[in-house]
Amino acid sequence: MKNRIFFFFSLLCLLFPASLFAGKNTGAVTGKVLDKGGQAVMFANVVLNTVADSSMVKVEPTGEDGVFTMANIPEGNYFIAITYVGFAEYLSAPFTVRAGETLQLPDIEMAESAVALEEVVVAAVRPLLEIKPDKMVFNVQGSVNATGNNALELLRKSPGVVVDNNENIMMLGKSGVRVYIDGKPSPLRGDDLAAYLKNLQSTEVDAIEIITNPSSKYDAEGNAGIINIKLKKDQRLGANANLNLGYSAGEVARYNTSLNGNFRGRKANVFGNYGYNNGEYAAFLDIYREQSGFRFDQKGIEGGDWSSHNFKLGADYFLDKRQTIGFLFSGYNSDFTWNSDTRTPMGMIGQTGIDSVLVAASNNAGGRNNLNFNLNYRFDKGDGKTWNVDVDYGRFRNVQDAYQPNYYYDASGQ
Repeated sequence: MKNRIFFFFSLLCLLFPASLFAGKNTGAVTGKVLDKGGQAVMFANVVLNTVADSSMVKVEPTGEDGVFTMANIPEGNYFIAITYVGFAEYLSAPFTVRAGETLQLPDIEMAESAVALEEVVVAAVRPLLEIKPDKMVFNVQGSVNATGNNALELLRKSPGVVVDNNENIMMLGKSGVRVYIDGKPSPLRGDDLAAYLKNLQSTEVDAIEIITNPSSKYDAEGNAGIINIKLKKDQRLGANANLNLGYSAGEVARYNTSLNGNFRGRKANVFGNYGYNNGEYAAFLDIYREQSGFRFDQKGIEGGDWSSHNFKLGADYFLDKRQTIGFLFSGYNSDFTWNSDTRTPMGMIGQTGIDSVLVAASNNAGGRNNLNFNLNYRFDKGDGKTWNVDVDYGRFRNVQDAYQPNYYYDASGQ
């Protein structure tokens, strides 16, 4: 008994100082986000990044009063990035978090995006953002976000949703979010899901529903939240079609095109779309770091290109006013190349010379494709409740080849 008491006492002595030590090495940041009129901006995404390499440390949404608080932040230099629909992205000046202190940032005023005035025209008909008891609805069509974006970029602008540098989707700071398409769970995960969303153009998206507390109608695995992407369907009778072309250029260029069409009668609706995307990407690296008595000065360039095709073909047959049967055939195919070349001189801290040089090259090429087939039946009970039966079949393929040699040289280049 004495040995057991001594063991637990020793364990507490070890853990208690450790927890105190951890707390002493962290601080907190708090602030308030407002619009131009001084009103609180609710559910804006606040992302804390390090100054050294812009890596994401923490994500918090603003509350109903526009306030955000981030606790347990290690000492260091940081900046915050804030995004919200209808506003330009806000980037703060660098600031320092000190152990045991809470840093109060000045009130942050978000600036309207350059085209925000166009949104006011449609706001009375269909608000950009609707807050309902069980969800938030980001209405894409009729807003400035309806063209020139893909679905992943739309999620970056959605309130309470954050897409990190690795294209993982989080909601209110939680990972494990389930993505639904037209009320049906997407079978894709991780990189495959990100690839699909990047292929899905904003011209095809009607609205995005953000459900923080899913009801029993959704799968239990979506406890972190549900994002339901509602695709556009033309309700007008007869034949309808639209063609969209997009082009953007910065350091590199990209362009996209999509064709949507449908024919709706009183008993049936046939619909389909095709989209093509092509682009290039480039990045320049300049990273200096010190670790374990050594200094590393990495410089390099990364770049590549990508292209993708996606399609959808489906039909609905209306048995009566309450019953519908349908099928949907969809898929996408994407190809990419990615190459990088970096050079990293290494030496001792405090010395001017270098000891060695790491030269690294990376050559990657690959592609993804998937095909999905769905049969469905829907019964509308008329009291706001529906019964749905779905039969799905999917085929997925992901191929990638990579060659990544590393070469070390001494100071003389040998």
